[in-house]
Amino acid sequence: MGEQPRLEGFTLPKVIWLRKNEPAAFERLRKVVLPKDFIRYRLTDTLATEPSDASATLMYDTKNLRWSEPIMSAMNLDMSLFPRWAAAPRCSAS
Repeated sequence: MGEQPRLEGFTLPKVIWLRKNEPAAFERLRKVVLPKDFIRYRLTDTLATEPSDASATLMYDTKNLRWSEPIMSAMNLDMSLFPRWAAAPRCSAS
């Protein structure tokens, strides 16, 4: 979790900005996905991410390979906003 510099271009600051500045849009938010994850979803109807992409969100615990509950809790974000993850060489859809 501490390996990435904290820059505004990462996903976490964008989600926090959306909640603060566009609360109606944030309320409609169902999932936070990265571009590659969205393409996977459109091609396979499966929502998933993989650890290298998830680690760039500032919300992923790279040591334990899961979304970071402490960060989500501190930012008051529901874990259900984020897709499950699958290791890159694994097939994430059937």
